[in-house]
Amino acid sequence: MSDSYDLLCMGRSTLDLFGNTLGADFTAQRIFRAYLGGSPMNICVGAHRLGLKTAMLTGVSDDEVGRYIRQAIREEGITDDYVLTKPGTLTNIVIGALQPPGGGQFAVYHAANADLQLNFEDILNAPIPQSKVFLFTGMCLLAEPSRSATYFAAERAQAHERNVVMDLDYRPAMWDSVRTYGVYTRAVLPHVDIVIGTEDEVLAATGTDDLTAAVITLLSVVKRAVLVKRGVEGCEVYTVQGAAHAIPPFPAEEVNIMGAGDGFAAGFLYGYLRGWTLVKSARFANACGAIQVSTHGTGSEMPALSVVLDFIDEHGGF
Repeated sequence: MSDSYDLLCMGRSTLDLFGNTLGADFTAQRIFRAYLGGSPMNICVGAHRLGLKTAMLTGVSDDEVGRYIRQAIREEGITDDYVLTKPGTLTNIVIGALQPPGGGQFAVYHAANADLQLNFEDILNAPIPQSKVFLFTGMCLLAEPSRSATYFAAERAQAHERNVVMDLDYRPAMWDSVRTYGVYTRAVLPHVDIVIGTEDEVLAATGTDDLTAAVITLLSVVKRAVLVKRGVEGCEVYTVQGAAHAIPPFPAEEVNIMGAGDGFAAGFLYGYLRGWTLVKSARFANACGAIQVSTHGTGSEMPALSVVLDFIDEHGGF
């Protein structure tokens, strides 16, 4: 079977609008800059900018916001064949005032989400068998029909011996309880090769309050590895064979934490698909996250490969 894509990402796409004046209150912002957003969209764009051939499976509204998403992804050089218009829905919009370090004020418009309308037919028409890696995020499990479609997509990818990666992407404000999130997540994990998440997300996925126990639980069901993102402390890589690696961070000047984890995932997948070790891939991922957190935007400001390699060289190499 020929591979048309290195990476197929499924899930949320958003229009991100961030105030131009860093540190200012939301009410004081007068100019907002627009970016592609949504965790899987950011990963898709980030991986493409690094040099992978990527595709995005998402739903958008039949309006100007949906058309913005479609045009922006085309301008990135990524196919919009799987950016599907869902009539009667809305595309997510995030409006924010960035207040570094670590802060910000945000308004999120996510009613009648277009991406949550992805269904079985969309999965059958997606190039899952032709993609080396299939990635989805925890937000895909938020509601039907996307939840069942995601389970089906993971099953389909596994059946075709594709690599399946899940970014846990737990957003407490979106879920009625952490237990609901955990149950739906654990149901899909047997179809997953690699899990990526923060410590809080790993705990939420497993329903425990102990990281060691949570990692052991995940390793008992996934096929290859668990990556725990730790921000300024770097990350950790755990494998099903019992190896554990602490990967040191790169220095970063924090401007916008939104998208940093997605830059990390894009970087990791670049290395993984290039046949690098998990440790080298994670170190490269740390560099991508450090660069991304220092930018104003999200998907539309993901770094190019040359930028990442220069950054790594400037900070002692791999």
